[in-house]
Amino acid sequence: MKRNEGNLPDGLVYLNFKTPASATLPKASELPTLIPEETFNVLRDGDQNQEPLLVTEAIDFPVEGSGGVYTKEFFQSFLNRLKVHVFGGNKLGHSWPERDDFFTIGGKINTNQDGKTGTVYLKIYIPSFGFETTNSGFIRNVKAKNVHYSLVTYPQGELRKGDDGEYKMHFVESIGYERNDAVPFEGGAMKQRVNTSEVQKINFELARELIENGKVSRDDNGEEFLVNGKVSRPMLRRMVANADCERKSEIGELISMIDKRKNGGKPVELKEAIEMVSNAAANGTVNLKDLMKNCGAEKLLRNEKDDEMIALANSLTAKLGDKPLEKLEVVLAENKKNAEAIAENAVIEIVGKKKLENGEENPAFTHAMKEVKGKTGEALQNAIEALKDDPVMKVLLGNVADPNARINAVVTDKKLASSEVKAY
Repeated sequence: MKRNEGNLPDGLVYLNFKTPASATLPKASELPTLIPEETFNVLRDGDQNQEPLLVTEAIDFPVEGSGGVYTKEFFQSFLNRLKVHVFGGNKLGHSWPERDDFFTIGGKINTNQDGKTGTVYLKIYIPSFGFETTNSGFIRNVKAKNVHYSLVTYPQGELRKGDDGEYKMHFVESIGYERNDAVPFEGGAMKQRVNTSEVQKINFELARELIENGKVSRDDNGEEFLVNGKVSRPMLRRMVANADCERKSEIGELISMIDKRKNGGKPVELKEAIEMVSNAAANGTVNLKDLMKNCGAEKLLRNEKDDEMIALANSLTAKLGDKPLEKLEVVLAENKKNAEAIAENAVIEIVGKKKLENGEENPAFTHAMKEVKGKTGEALQNAIEALKDDPVMKVLLGNVADPNARINAVVTDKKLASSEVKAY
């Protein structure tokens, strides 16, 4: 996010508005307060008014303002941000750093039947004393309806095609830096600082003459539209990409002139294209998520599943060290070995012994181990209980217990002994 000398993002926009003359305003006390109660109590501390002075202001939407069109979605997002922080307001207009004399603390949206148009109502609290001085004069102007307001926001938007076939930026979300400052009655809101200062430096007549003579540069020093006596195309592109740009059509004409000339109209290089997209994204004119989708790279976007997998990997690393998979294999092997030992001990409890007196493996043990293989916990217990009623198991255990059975005979011919055991 690019920032200017005030450490503020260049993408800030200012929406100047006034309450529609035809609007029937609800009482401010009837509007919901969206900031936490404890925050409101802190704001009221020291207020000499017995009851808080609350004011209602309204904005019809959609409304065209600085940088584009402000939609229902934007104002809903704007109000939702009150749950994050209270919106300060300066009675003397936009000022940085902020000097809060009053506060926007709540509001609501009324939507018309078409679902797209309507009115947003803002609930404003004005204490008796401002940041440094009394608010008495300001309150008098407010009651006389001699004050208008200007919203400050860092918005996100998307280009939409209008009925006239032209594309316009439509703001759909507010993501930070929200304020609601007072401005003079019918006074204009501040323009984006970087656009104003840069555009004012352009000598359009000189720029046209230089372009016609092929004096075009691909460099951008970030301050002047001329670089070594040539018109900087990247500089022009950066300015026109901003959400609010004075004389945008004239700057666009200069870019078009450059692109139409054989010696100045080289295809946009990758580095410049990336810079153009980056600037457009920083100013809300491009939605990077939509851009990725349009480029067929939607699979590269990080999603909730990715976040879950990252969280799982981090958890395993925290518990198992830098090589969690290797450690996990060791743990699983140990668990398997322990499980086999538990199963073997459980089987020995019911068959009595693993080997016969003649050194051969107990056939009851062999049969039981096949039945409990791979089982643990409750499944192992159930298998052990089932073996107690298993008819094959009963026969094998009976033979083992019979001292006269051939499987208990001590023989010297191992081949014979092995065939006799298998016969059982």
